[in-house]
Amino acid sequence: LAVTLLNRAKNMLFGSPDHYKSLSNQFLAFGKSALSRDDDDCSLNDALRLMNEALDLCEKGLATAKTREDTMEFTGMRTKTLRFISAVHLQKGEYESVIKCVKVLRNGGNGSGGADQHASLPVLA
Repeated sequence: LAVTLLNRAKNMLFGSPDHYKSLSNQFLAFGKSALSRDDDDCSLNDALRLMNEALDLCEKGLATAKTREDTMEFTGMRTKTLRFISAVHLQKGEYESVIKCVKVLRNGGNGSGGADQHASLPVLA
């Protein structure tokens, strides 16, 4: 029910960076919750779907960001979400997808500037 309401809320964002942040954080929270459940394929698929929604909202929010602070927050949320997405792919045994996520994280993504230097990247790679 909560995920259905979140999906409906996407239609009411009105281009506000704060709305994109809040909704993206909620999708990520539900994705992390699904990831923490048993390692069955259903929960991993749910986690991946929710985290992909969070990533999509981060990228849309990044396009609406007007201040440097908003841009930095969206970039941080985006890298955090990509790390969780790569963890889901790792648990599913989809190693090529993990490598793609690591490459995006190392390269900095959509021209957002610096690459991610998180300690988990060498482990994932």
